Amino acid sequence: MGDVLLPEGETVANQVKEAITTGFRRAGYRVLDGSSNATDAAQAIPVTADILEFWTWMQPGFWQLTLHNRIKVTLKGDLPALGNGMTVEHHYQDGMQMVLDNDWPQTAGQSLTEFADELRLRLQQAAK
Repeated sequence: MGDVLLPEGETVANQVKEAITTGFRRAGYRVLDGSSNATDAAQAIPVTADILEFWTWMQPGFWQLTLHNRIKVTLKGDLPALGNGMTVEHHYQDGMQMVLDNDWPQTAGQSLTEFADELRLRLQQAAK
């Protein structure tokens, strides 16, 4: 039915990284970026993320089409909340009568937003 591409220069890894950063910040963590000073960087605890799944697909149906997005990421780092690692999964779906080109990135974007919220909840629960 066609290809759906990310905008020029954008990657799945970048989009997932932004969602992870948002999740950590909303959970109360301070996340450093490239502009952080050397002292902060020296004290930072690195976290690695392995993207196990990132899929967006369409499911035809009798009355409607359903767009799905599935994200599964494993996080590891020397943080109490991560313990022996944490795998965060999210599945988003949205039913519609017709799928247009802009529905694909909207579905993935909404799923990433909800993934960040799921990560925030998991981090907050693990910290208790």
